[in-house]
Amino acid sequence: MAGGTTGIGDNRPTVFVAILAFIAWVLTYGGYFPNPEGRLGHDYERYLAQLLDGTFWVRVNGYFEIPWFTPSFCAGLPKFGHPNGIYVSLPQWLMLLVGPLLAVKLTVIGAAAAGYAGMWLLLRRAFGVEPVMALTGAVLFLWNGFYVHRMLVGHLTFHAYMLLPLQAYLLHALAEPGAPVARRAAFAAGLALTAAYQFTSGMVHLVGPVALALVGIVCLLARDEPRRLMQMILWGIGCAALALALVAAPLTATLAFLSHFNRDLYTLPGFTDPLAHVWTGLSVLFGRADAATVQALLANRALPVEIQELEYGLSPVPVVLMLAGLAGAGLPRMRGRSLAIVGCALVLLVPFALNQYGAGWNAWLKSLPLFASSSNLLRWYAAWIPLVIVLSILLLRRVPRARHPALPLAATLFVMVFQTQTADPLYAQQRYDPGPVEHAWATVTRPEITEVHPVRDLTAGASQAYCRDDFFGYRMETFPFRQMWEGAPTLEREGVFNMKHPACYVYPAENACTPGDNFRLGDSADLKAFVRYAPIGFEVNAWQRLANVLSMLGLVSVGGVLVIAGIGTLRARTVSNGQERGDA
Repeated sequence: MAGGTTGIGDNRPTVFVAILAFIAWVLTYGGYFPNPEGRLGHDYERYLAQLLDGTFWVRVNGYFEIPWFTPSFCAGLPKFGHPNGIYVSLPQWLMLLVGPLLAVKLTVIGAAAAGYAGMWLLLRRAFGVEPVMALTGAVLFLWNGFYVHRMLVGHLTFHAYMLLPLQAYLLHALAEPGAPVARRAAFAAGLALTAAYQFTSGMVHLVGPVALALVGIVCLLARDEPRRLMQMILWGIGCAALALALVAAPLTATLAFLSHFNRDLYTLPGFTDPLAHVWTGLSVLFGRADAATVQALLANRALPVEIQELEYGLSPVPVVLMLAGLAGAGLPRMRGRSLAIVGCALVLLVPFALNQYGAGWNAWLKSLPLFASSSNLLRWYAAWIPLVIVLSILLLRRVPRARHPALPLAATLFVMVFQTQTADPLYAQQRYDPGPVEHAWATVTRPEITEVHPVRDLTAGASQAYCRDDFFGYRMETFPFRQMWEGAPTLEREGVFNMKHPACYVYPAENACTPGDNFRLGDSADLKAFVRYAPIGFEVNAWQRLANVLSMLGLVSVGGVLVIAGIGTLRARTVSNGQERGDA
């Protein structure tokens, strides 16, 4: 099952098709960033503002000062500890160099390329399938509807989802017998870094579905060998611990921020009819589902279901591949594959169970911290995508005559036609204008917030009072609007300045305040620094101090692991070159 080289260099038609498939994807979707009218998806309004805010911070403080807080939004908010923060992310790094629009486009294309290559590596090297089969699976993952439609509407934090196949491959590689220490060290560091990146880039809403998908793929890779399964589990736990150490500082700040606000604002919906639920799952995975129809099927729904929440489509291609595999080679042997069966069943059933409604069941789910702030759990369907692709390829590979270079090309053409011809016109009609952010990025060198305003934002030097931040609820239900006035941050009323002290949101006890309190009149020096994007003085709790140390130790550990891997690789090459010269 496992083994084999990448093989792509041995097959020129496969290489050609691989390049062609990726170019087709870029040409199909690159024109949406921006669209012909120069517009982007509506949620880019929020994320481009965050990226501009991060750019302002770096222009004032350089690259190595941590942005604990920001004056740009809601008259002052936490930044380092915000669960939707994207300061440590590819789009932010690109924004510092190339501007907003190109940063978004390169992020979307770069993440797609990572998923494309990752699925190739997983299928070719971990599962050992033929190059043509591996490329077909990679094409399906590249064109999955979940990723691209989330990017189209502006859910930029979801781009790290595309690292999932690479993470599965790294878990396999770590458990391979006889792997050199240097290689294992590099793979362990890579797995920890990708997991940490998913958190720091704001992908908190997909941690559960990604972890579930990895469990299913690991069970398939274990090949009913408990020892191999245990090795992958132990490596996964170790790398997860290292990733937690890396993100300990922002994670602790995030948990502190969360602890001061009620996040249980919306009821959790679900399907009451299991058959309708099954049909919906099949529709979103292999076709299209109508949002109005799905909404009518959901009980206990507090908010509308938007069209992008039903986009997971792989097209009917995986179904065709599975049926072709079953028709050509019959049912696969079940004996000795209990781990694979359990893993697949787990991945298929958990999202189904989470979205099935029962009053007691949903109340219990809502009581769990993982689901307390959720308005629906439809995004757990994303765990199905990589598993369905892997299963379809493993079934088809048993048919020798199916291993033809035309297969991935045919899959590309069919999926491309399906995705473009069945797409909702909404995606081509996005209306957010990134022009003000582009202009501010190009012209503002000394940023400063000069007013708190109901509507104007940081592109005009204002902190928007009626801001949009889902942390406080989709309607800003829990945001402390008290003591906010239109005017300068230095405006004095009721014994305070006209700006929220952001440390009060995270460490209120340590700073003798409550969440939502303003800067006091004695804090004028900190206020002046804050509105100019400079650091301010504040106190943290003991847990935060410990977490800061853990993050530093994590960085040192990963750096050390990479150094060890580099030294080991150089030594291996030196020995190999010496042997070659000796043989000559």
